[in-house]
Amino acid sequence: RHAQTRPVNLYMVEKHPEVLARHILLLAIFFDEDLGPRECTEIFLEVYGNTMLRKQTSSYVSNKVEDLVSFLTNGTGVLAGLIDLTSLKFKERDA
Repeated sequence: RHAQTRPVNLYMVEKHPEVLARHILLLAIFFDEDLGPRECTEIFLEVYGNTMLRKQTSSYVSNKVEDLVSFLTNGTGVLAGLIDLTSLKFKERDA
């Protein structure tokens, strides 16, 4: 049999925009090609586990926030092809 690739659609429903923003940040970390596998795993687990962040992780998250703001406002960046925000109201995007 030949492996067929089909797109996978995931839908997130969150009442609080902060939780949705956290999920988007975790996806951005996961799909960051500039990170090595170990560094990506460490950063992902630190953010996911809500642990005290190391200095380099804190710096990384601060830089990544700028990318996420650009993604949410302009639809640009790595996540633009992966996440569809058209169902979000502008009020929810601004939160």
